[in-house]
Amino acid sequence: MMGIYYNSDGKLQEFDEWSNVVKCSNCGKPYKQDCEEQVPGFRDMDYDVCPYCDHVNKSSMSEEYFNQPMTDDEITKYYLTYRRKLNKIRKELEEDSNVNKDD
Repeated sequence: MMGIYYNSDGKLQEFDEWSNVVKCSNCGKPYKQDCEEQVPGFRDMDYDVCPYCDHVNKSSMSEEYFNQPMTDDEITKYYLTYRRKLNKIRKELEEDSNVNKDD
């Protein structure tokens, strides 16, 4: 699901429902992640831990990580969405290269 919003610079930017999905650098599985800024003065080291393999992907003194595993249906939908995006980009690149050959 795609949408448009204004970013911090006041420019329109595209987003999708998978913007809070990250992949584990160890097992490669996608999971949902919400981040919140920690309260200044009460900051502790927080870790981005994969909910599947418990690998620590990163840590932060300014953000707090809330990670959740994705259901099998969500994972399937996630990969299908990105496969469609990649196919669309690939098609656009092929069309651009064909246009440039004609010039």
